[in-house]
Amino acid sequence: MNGTMSMNELLNLLNEDIDVYEVKNWFEICQLAQQHNVHILLYKLVKDALPEDHYCPRLFQLQAKRSLESNLLLISLSKTVNSLFLRNGLTPVFLKGMDLLLKGIAKIDERPLADIDLLIAPENWLNAIDVLKSNGYVIDKHYIDQYPQEFIKKYGSNLPLQYKNAEVEIIRDPLTMNAFRKLTKWDFNTWKPNLVKINNQGSEYTLPGETESIIYIINHMLLDHNQLRLIWLRDIHLSIEMNKSFSFENLVKTANKYKFAKLVYIALFFSKKYFKTRIDEEMLKNLEIKIDSSFLDFIQKILLNNVTTNMTDVRHRSYKYMLNNRKDLLLFSLYHFFPCFDYMKKRYGIKSYQVPVRYLKRIFSVLKRKETAEKKTLKEKGKVTAVITNQIEGHASK
Repeated sequence: MNGTMSMNELLNLLNEDIDVYEVKNWFEICQLAQQHNVHILLYKLVKDALPEDHYCPRLFQLQAKRSLESNLLLISLSKTVNSLFLRNGLTPVFLKGMDLLLKGIAKIDERPLADIDLLIAPENWLNAIDVLKSNGYVIDKHYIDQYPQEFIKKYGSNLPLQYKNAEVEIIRDPLTMNAFRKLTKWDFNTWKPNLVKINNQGSEYTLPGETESIIYIINHMLLDHNQLRLIWLRDIHLSIEMNKSFSFENLVKTANKYKFAKLVYIALFFSKKYFKTRIDEEMLKNLEIKIDSSFLDFIQKILLNNVTTNMTDVRHRSYKYMLNNRKDLLLFSLYHFFPCFDYMKKRYGIKSYQVPVRYLKRIFSVLKRKETAEKKTLKEKGKVTAVITNQIEGHASK
């Protein structure tokens, strides 16, 4: 069975459009589900219909239990962190999976959480980090090894802090790439008027508005990761389906204003295609875009084959695609490849006279990216397949 057929069967299972007994190739379907991080949802949907000794339930039963335990831990931790910040005069904005869980859009036993993502006003970012550090949280050692402390203080954007087995990521800008943030002006201040407050189990949380929430997930999926996973498409799907008053008009206006129109179109295109999301087709005609079928094919290829692609390659192709004119593309390239001297000196720990050499290295690295991405894709895909194959065979032999 090829990858496309397996993906179609997985999607039919997730959409509950197929009898589980009609499914033939559970091995590949389980593999795809785990790679796309929808295996917990798949387990919940099929566990009652399949025999206990079927290797799909056997494979994911323990993972589902651990996922639920981890989610409960993170939700409890989010309450603690929220209270801690509020007592110190700080307002955290919960993002992504935690945002969807707190709003009741996602379900705790279906949507696994990896960590807690918090957006903090840039002027309070360092204060937020100090508050967590003074209460037992530790900055991820890998992050400190990668970035000098003075760079983190001035330019750091997403800073992970660890507490026991959980991680809190402190974010001070909705867009991680500085060049695109400069170009779009999409920052914390654009979010402030639309922030919403909800009460969940006696605690008041601040969350992004519906438009900011869905655009953040879209940007996260297409611009921040080296894999395009179904879990984020389903987040987009649920954000619309679970909100009957969802405003496509606001989404289109915001997407056009901040240059996200093409990415919004791509995300909604695949959300509808794979999860049958209800879309206001007439309203989407107002998106200021010119459709590029080759880019849609590029995204679909990654989704269908779950190819682990060079992260920079995906991001730059996404950025290049989403910019509507040569002026924006030129400005983005200048912002990205030639950031200010001060940034370069602190980022790489170099002297002023070494900065031009570093600029050249950045350009050469882009020229080599395509070849490197292809090699890494094959290597990583082989690793993932081998690991999951061993897991499945190990469970099957028990």
